[in-house]
Amino acid sequence: MQVQAISNQNFQGSVTFSKDISPKLVGYLSEVSEKSGIAKKPYNLQVQNTKDKRFLSIEAINPENLAEKYTVLVHKFLQKKDILHSAVKDAMSNFEKSQSLPQKNLNKVI
Repeated sequence: MQVQAISNQNFQGSVTFSKDISPKLVGYLSEVSEKSGIAKKPYNLQVQNTKDKRFLSIEAINPENLAEKYTVLVHKFLQKKDILHSAVKDAMSNFEKSQSLPQKNLNKVI
């Protein structure tokens, strides 16, 4: 995994990208996660391709309990800027909402 450094004194989580993601996509997702307010969140974002390379997986994960996560899978043909932007925001907001639910490992497929 490649860790994207984001400089902010309030930053609590990290954003990691797998090595098989294109640099252009890494740059865009870094920008989106910063604009979405990741610097103020107590969880990590992890971005990687699925094993079959059909989906891009965007996961908001609790760093203290890796079983607590919200995953958004974006199909490779739908990886456009606006869809990726909403997928990052969706992963972040739904992870926060899911913390009050008994099941803490949830998924969404786009």
